[in-house]
This record gives sequence, structure tokens and C-alpha cells, in this order.
Amino acid sequence: MTRVLISADMEGATGTVSPADVEAGTPRYERFRRLLTQDVNAAVAGFADAGAEEIVVNDPHCGMDNVLIEELDPRAVLIVGRHKPLGMMEGLEDGIDAVAFVGYHTGAGEQGVLAHTYLSHSILGVRIDGEPVGEGGFNALVAAEAGVPVVLVTGDDLTCREAAGYAPGCRTVAVKRAISRHAAVCRTPAVTAADIRREAAAESKEPERSVARATTGIIWRIILFYVGSIVLVVTIVPWDSAKVLASPYVAAWNIIGLPGAGVVMDVVILTAVLSVLNSSVYVSSRMLRALATHGDAPTWLVATNKRRVPARAILAGTVVGWISVLLAYLSPDTVFTYLVNSSGAVAIFMYLMIGASQLRMRRRLEREAPERLTLRMWLFPYLTWVVMAGFAAVLVAMAVIADQRTQLLTSVGSLAVVLVAYAVRRARGGRPAGSADAAERAAAPVR
Repeated sequence: MTRVLISADMEGATGTVSPADVEAGTPRYERFRRLLTQDVNAAVAGFADAGAEEIVVNDPHCGMDNVLIEELDPRAVLIVGRHKPLGMMEGLEDGIDAVAFVGYHTGAGEQGVLAHTYLSHSILGVRIDGEPVGEGGFNALVAAEAGVPVVLVTGDDLTCREAAGYAPGCRTVAVKRAISRHAAVCRTPAVTAADIRREAAAESKEPERSVARATTGIIWRIILFYVGSIVLVVTIVPWDSAKVLASPYVAAWNIIGLPGAGVVMDVVILTAVLSVLNSSVYVSSRMLRALATHGDAPTWLVATNKRRVPARAILAGTVVGWISVLLAYLSPDTVFTYLVNSSGAVAIFMYLMIGASQLRMRRRLEREAPERLTLRMWLFPYLTWVVMAGFAAVLVAMAVIADQRTQLLTSVGSLAVVLVAYAVRRARGGRPAGSADAAERAAAPVR
């Protein structure tokens, strides 16, 4: 897709259940317009991931100035204010390729959170050819008249079910499960944002081109920043120079004649390490949530604070990090060496598992759902076998080379621990009943 229109209503946004949530001037309104903006940003990010070159957001709710433009993803433009000739579908006439309904709701007279059609106090229902039609169905007809498909709908579970009628095949994200018109089981913003972005990203009309573009970009970054820098170092510094063992980049800068090369590299390395540390804290908190959802970690770790931050998970990861620092200080020659050795071949084990999984899943898809293979890897299965054989050869070399044997053995020990833990989990019956629901409840904000 090239150009996408997002029609962003508010009643179906994450967390909204009460008229006070969506009415300007109420104490709750500012909070929920921010949540609406987060839902919209997730859709913008997803469509951008799919290769959209232009994303137009139309704000059609009530006063039509609800989305916070100062917090809107800069990759989108915002249609704000009233009155608009096409109302909720303003922007459709500008060569749009796909439409998304974010924050939508069911129609008047239907079940669903804040269900209504346009004017909740005066319109009891809208019918076309005798069939009841809500705002989503009506707007889908407007889009169909322009030959534009509806590719994504977000709202409560009943809204998503309704969307299957007016936009068959579109992707949906249920941000809450309706209990009544003013009550729902709501999912947390972090979860709904991830789901909205994922589903929007999956709507590329050219998945092969998008994946190929992303893969090519990664390859060029590796060539430029990693392989390229190594080529420069070995070109400047003799490969058998003792300086390479200390710091090859500093040695290269010194030969070039850059003053203060050591300080510059120390700053660069410190910045990189801090960046990795920040990423590790982020990843560990999200991983804890995923583990808790599957019943593999305590659910209390995924609770969020008033700012929707998983503070307990972040704190747990930080504490473990400080314990590692303390152990490295008390035993510098043991802890760091063990961590390096125990993870030395783990990446190879992971790539071997990925290769084996591809062999199995590809053949299964070819039998059961060949239409899903929209991007086929060339030289399959021979290239996969060659790569796996290469990794196996590395493991054999590690076993033969005395200096590498310790890394291999400790990595095998790490793999054994994981396999034993998996076997114990399977023996206990796998995923505990209700663990996902428990995780969702635990993820509610801590007041």
C-alpha cells in the first residue's frame, strides 16, 4: 500500500467505557484522548512498517479535535476540525489505497461498549436495504464506493465481530471485551498497541517486497558498520601487530593521527554499553510479561503503575543486573568468564533450532496451506541444510580446539538446564489454566 487513511473514533479506544471518557470538558477526557492517540500511533507505526508512504489520520469524534497532534507519530498528517464534506471518511478522495477504522464501536440498538450511530441521543438506528448498519458499516460502504478496502478495525470484541460482516477478511484488534454498554474487560495499552501495530504491519499488499526491503537494509547495515569497519582496521593496522590485541580501533585512529583516540573510543564504547543496558532492561520487562502470560513467571511481575510502566518487571531486571555487577566485583575472574563461556555456543544452538523449525514448518505449510507461502526462500531446502551443516562444523571445531572446548561444554550445560526446565513444565501439565487471564488482571495499573 502507498497511502492509508485512518478514521479514528474514540468510543472504541483502549480503556474507554463511560460517556465521561469521551466527552470534552470532563475530568476523564484528557486521559482517554491520550489513550486514543496511542492507539492511532500504533496503527501509524504498523502501516509504516508495511511500507506506507503517506498516512492520513482523520479525527471525526464529536468536536473532531481529540487526537493530540503534539503526540502524534510524525509519519502521519492529521485532519482536524469541523465541518467536513465526507465526515468520518474525510481524506478518502485523495488517492487512498486502504482504510483503517481505529477506536470504532457497534451501532445503535446493538450490544457493545458505548454503542450508537452518529447521535446517541436522537438516532435509534440506521438501516440500508432493511439491514441495520452502524458507523463502521456505513463508512465501509463509502470506502467501497471509492474502491478502497477496509483493512483494519479496532474496538471492542463485538465491534470486531460486526466488522466481519461489512469488511470480510479485514484484520481486527479487540482492545476490550464488552460486558455491557458501560463496562468492559480492558486490555492494557502496552498490549493493545503491540497488537494494533502488528496487525497493521501485516496489511502490506506487497509482503515479498516489504520483507526483501527490510532484509536488504539489515544486510547493508552489517556490511557498512561491521564488515566495513573491520576492513578499514585491517587495512590500516598490520594484522600481526600487538596493538590489535588491546584495541584495534584505537590503534587505527592513532596511526591516522587522531589526537585523543583512546578517549573518543572510550566514550563511544560507554555510550554503546549504556544503550545495550537500556535495551536489556526494556526487553527483560517485556519478556517477563510474555512468560507470565504463558504461566512461566509470577503474574505480579507484570503489574503496571499509574503511568502504565511495568515498574516491578523493570525493578526485577535491574536488581538482577546489580547482583551480577556485585558478583563480578567479588569474583572478577569467575563470573564474567562463566557468563561468556556458558553463552558461547547458545546462539549456534538457537540457529540450528530455527533451521530445523523452518524445514518442518515449510513442509507442513506446503501440505496444508500453500497459499500462505507468499515469500518462499530460494534454494530450499538445500540452503537450509548447508547453513545447518556449517553451524554443526563450528560445534565440532569447538570440541576439537582446546581453547574453545570449555565454551562448548558450558553452553551444552546451559542447554541442558533449559531442556530440563521444559521437561518439568511439560510434566506439570504445561500452561496453567487461566494464566493468561491472570496475567491480564495483574497488568492492571497499580494505584
